[in-house]
Amino acid sequence: VTVLGDMLRKAPNEEEPVHEVEPNEYSIEEQQRYVFERLDTGRPLSFRTLVRERPKAFIIATFLAVLEMARQGHLHVLLDASSFDFQLQKREGVTLSDVQPASVNGASPLV
Repeated sequence: VTVLGDMLRKAPNEEEPVHEVEPNEYSIEEQQRYVFERLDTGRPLSFRTLVRERPKAFIIATFLAVLEMARQGHLHVLLDASSFDFQLQKREGVTLSDVQPASVNGASPLV
């Protein structure tokens, strides 16, 4: 038994299995288009509804897109304190061509 223990301790360690994960990359510009298209009805839409059952990267990129669109003055953001959510509504008269892409050092960031 001692010999077996020594052999096992001296044996090379097996490599850990490697699992490849394909990243889901979403540009903020793509998500700005997505948000704009979803808000084109003119009715408010909750952020939860906008990102329901989507991957984390999608949710983060969409949130950043909403922040950028609000910063540019293209969205109304209505806080709903009772449900930990917020409503989004496109400002009247805003078109997709008004929405400027977010940029970091001249490039559209990916999440």
